[in-house]
This record gives sequence, structure tokens and C-alpha cells, in this order.
Amino acid sequence: MKRFLIIIVFLCKLCYGGDAFAFLDFGIGSRALSMGCASVASVNDATAVFWNPAKVAVATHKIISGFFLVNPLGNWSLPGDQNISFSFVQPIRKSSGLGITVYQFRVGDIEYRKSENDIPTIINTTQNVLYLAYARFILNDLAMGLKLKYYNQSFSEIENYRANSHGFSFDFGLYFCHSQYLNLGLIYQPSAQISWNDVLKTKDFVTAKANLGICYSLFGNFILEADVCSEEDRPFKICLGGEYSYRPFGTPNESKGKSSIGLKLRAGIKDLSFECNRFANYGITSGAGINSTLPLGEISLDYAVIARVNDWGISHALSFNIMF
Repeated sequence: MKRFLIIIVFLCKLCYGGDAFAFLDFGIGSRALSMGCASVASVNDATAVFWNPAKVAVATHKIISGFFLVNPLGNWSLPGDQNISFSFVQPIRKSSGLGITVYQFRVGDIEYRKSENDIPTIINTTQNVLYLAYARFILNDLAMGLKLKYYNQSFSEIENYRANSHGFSFDFGLYFCHSQYLNLGLIYQPSAQISWNDVLKTKDFVTAKANLGICYSLFGNFILEADVCSEEDRPFKICLGGEYSYRPFGTPNESKGKSSIGLKLRAGIKDLSFECNRFANYGITSGAGINSTLPLGEISLDYAVIARVNDWGISHALSFNIMF
């Protein structure tokens, strides 16, 4: 039975990569995913807790964000699979903020049989990550953020045995607002050790990585971002994304104390890397969003579609943001 659990863990790592909690590479928030996950410098909602804790300091209002990814394993997804997150950001004074994110990935409806003729038992495995972030501006144009992370993974009980693991880590982020046109973001994630509760005290690891994002604004309604990710013993990955904003009803100046509606179109390329003299394992992303500015705050809905170049298949993502 323990060997069966090890096989399931291996399959999860095979689908996403060699690391524990490799599903985190998918990211959260439909806005970010539709821009190819190029979001370290331009993220503007509560998912900043995930993408770059330093941007929590930029928030001027309370923000609640929710995210749901359909078919998280693409063509290998089972009916019980889910990938969801909820985030909240609370500004403190004008120069700092606090944030929290709860992120869950679940592989469900897995049939387990002790022997071929047995009635199958349905099991699932769940991975949870809790993020707590604090950020503040240390200079007029430079913010620094710290994020604490708690990892937990568990399997449903089989034959009176329940496997689970846990671990702690932290991220460090910077955000530099060079001008109204150019912004930079940086996040560093040290490696983390994940400990299992088995007799052998098995250890898994989350790979250390660093992400640099450069965002440039054009014409006031179009932004471009490029993120470069470096991981241990792996080639550089590049994420590229763009967003076009259009406000058919009202403008920011006209809509003070009134309602207005904005539309956004997005596209990107995710995880572009160069291996064996060719580009490999990248994804094409796109999406759209609509936001409504109200007298008491702002509400937005976002959609993203992610298509891998291999036989992974297509995933869809939905998000909401409430600012008040």
C-alpha cells in the first residue's frame, strides 16, 4: 500500500516536474495566467501575496481574490481534481500592507485495489499551501516584502494508514517603481524541505528559484511584461505577457463617485525555455476580463485559457476580485 502511495506521488511530480508541490508552477489568478504568468512586476490584486509579496504594499484598499482552475492536469485530469485559491490584502497606513493566501491542489477519484478482484476504494491526495505576507515601502519608489509559507500534503486513509507531510519556508520580494511607464519586480524563493510522517522519515524538496519581472506601460492602456525565472540545475524560463485596457463607459476622472465599466484583453507565452537546440514545454495563454467601478469599490471577473504545445491539453481558469 505504501508503494502505491509512492507511485501516486511520483505521477504527480511527473506531470508537473521533479519537485514537491510542483503544481505551484501553475500560478494563481486568471489575469496572471492569461498573461503567460508574467506578473511579478504588474500584479495588481490580492494574488500579489503569491506572485510578489512586495506588491502588497501598493494596495490602497482591501482586496479579496478568488481563483478556480478547471482541468488542472489537462488531459490527465480526473473528475475530482481541483485547483483553487483565496487571497486577502489589507493595507496598513499608506506605505505597508498585510496579505494572506490559501492555495489548494487536489487529485481525486483515484481507484485503489489491493488485488485485481477487489472492489475499488476511491482515494484522493490534497496539497495545501498557506501564505502570510507583509510589505512596506522603504523608499518612495522601492517596496520590500516577506512571505512565510506552510506546506501540507495528505492522502485519504487506506488500510488504517494515512500519509501526510509538512514544511515551512519563506520568500523575499522587491518592487521598484522607476516611473509611471517602467516597473520592476524581483522575488527569491529558497529551497524548502518537506518531511513525511512515514517510518523512514522521507524528505521531499521544493527547488530554490528567483524571478525577475520587467513591466512597461504604453499609451496609458497597454502594458507588456517579461519575467525571467532561474531554478537550480535547470535552464532559464521566460514568461511574456501583455494586457490591453479599454473603458467604454466613463473614465477614471469622470467616474469618481459614479459607476464605470472597463474591458481587458490579454495574451502571453508561459515557461519558454531552450533545450536541446529547440524551444520546449511552453504554453500559449490568453484571456479577458471585465471590471466595474462602483461608488463603494470595484468588482472584476477574469477568464484565462492555457494550452500546452505537447499533449497536455487545455485548462481554463476563472477569477474574481473585490476591492472595497
